[in-house]
Amino acid sequence: EQSGEHGVPRGNRVSRVNKSGSMNSKSFEQDGQAIQPLRLKAKDAEFLQESWKVFLTRAGGLEPAGQEFYRLLFEKEPELKKLFKVPEMSQQAAFMRAITRYVSLL
Repeated sequence: EQSGEHGVPRGNRVSRVNKSGSMNSKSFEQDGQAIQPLRLKAKDAEFLQESWKVFLTRAGGLEPAGQEFYRLLFEKEPELKKLFKVPEMSQQAAFMRAITRYVSLL
């Protein structure tokens, strides 16, 4: 089995992402209950990484993918738009970078 980041075998890697999208060593909580870290087999992580690359290619890159994601989100749930205080383009870019980073660390 190949070793991933920090020498941890890929099949035993634990992905942990906090609410801001940055990596840390803690689980987070929801309604007072600890949410367990995501544990993926190496083949599943590789499948997700490859699927993300295909998605971005078909979408035409990060920017168009982010635009379409938010277009669909606000089309289906227009009341959510008022929750976003930063400019839409900035939010789209930050979200897509965070998801891309998360997927790359699986």
